[in-house]
Amino acid sequence: MVLENFMIWSQNFIGQFGYLAVLIIGVISNAGIFFQIPTPIAISLGIGFGLHPLLVGISAGLGFGTGQMVGYLVGFGGEAVLQKYKKNPKRIKRLENLLKRFGFWFVLVYSALPIKPIPFDILGVLAGFSKYDIKKFYLAVTIGYVLTSVVMSYSIFYGWEFLRSFV
Repeated sequence: MVLENFMIWSQNFIGQFGYLAVLIIGVISNAGIFFQIPTPIAISLGIGFGLHPLLVGISAGLGFGTGQMVGYLVGFGGEAVLQKYKKNPKRIKRLENLLKRFGFWFVLVYSALPIKPIPFDILGVLAGFSKYDIKKFYLAVTIGYVLTSVVMSYSIFYGWEFLRSFV
């Protein structure tokens, strides 16, 4: 029901505000920790309204990257929050080591993965907790999400055109 209401609101919002709406929906959809609205929704709706796939991908990626800052800020808030997410200590420790070792590049590549083995929110919380440079984190996350969003946007655009050719 919540997702259905969100979809109706999103359609109206994108219809009125276009790319800005795609960006804002991207922020909203990725701002929740462990409860996110599927990212293709903002992209699909933008494409459905005839917006250009490249600009939809960039707008959505900027929004998704900005929304992921919530996890970073939660982690920055302290150890008590991080303890809540340490249900799988081996995987968390591996993520922590990769973050320390490869930093920017690890965050960029991990954010660009379409399917993540561990929710990105955990990486955001770890980055905030370890006081990883917020500017580098935001830049890497945003670049990763823009790359993924542009690819997804064009895939939806051309996939839809391909399917329509059969009708």
